[in-house]
Amino acid sequence: MASPMGPVWGRPTPTCSPARCARSRWTRSSTRSPGRRAGAIRPAPQPLYNRQGSAQGAYATLLEFFRLCDRGGPNCAFSHGDPQRRYAALARRLLVEPAQLPDGPVTYNDLVNTTFLAMYDPATWPALAEYLQQLDTLTSPPATAAAKRVLDARLEVSSQERYLDNEVEGRPGVACSESDNPDHVGAWRRAADAADRRFPTSAGV
Repeated sequence: MASPMGPVWGRPTPTCSPARCARSRWTRSSTRSPGRRAGAIRPAPQPLYNRQGSAQGAYATLLEFFRLCDRGGPNCAFSHGDPQRRYAALARRLLVEPAQLPDGPVTYNDLVNTTFLAMYDPATWPALAEYLQQLDTLTSPPATAAAKRVLDARLEVSSQERYLDNEVEGRPGVACSESDNPDHVGAWRRAADAADRRFPTSAGV
């Protein structure tokens, strides 16, 4: 079957995508290790998604996006120069100053979240590349906003196909009520910061 990105982009090589990492690395931290005494105090757990390797999988998939975009040349809107370095520079700029669009500002967190969602579905990558190109150059804020709306619409369709309209009920049911997570908000921030240092722009959501 032809790649959704077209013949020049090529097929993604097997990587630990966010979805596959979530399935392959699933571990219930509430399971007591052998030899642990009943009632013994155990260290505070890492957040569920850190234990799953979500940031690692997202970063590996993001690197594959950059590789294929660079290989695609003019067929990938974000291929001019080095896509990975351009993306890193864009992220640094947004940390300092959000991009101002007609629909509202785009922050570093917005960039990370949008990119992360696109990593689940390579069919959205051409739209992601177009949006990143518009956001990076920002020669026309209205055009950038339009590219973002196109990408958001495709991400919404992709999400509905993955979760069959059950994300609102299913995800919290597993990720919150059926998993062990830190009970202090500061622990979540520290875990995200640590993961972001190892896998840049892939752990900040």
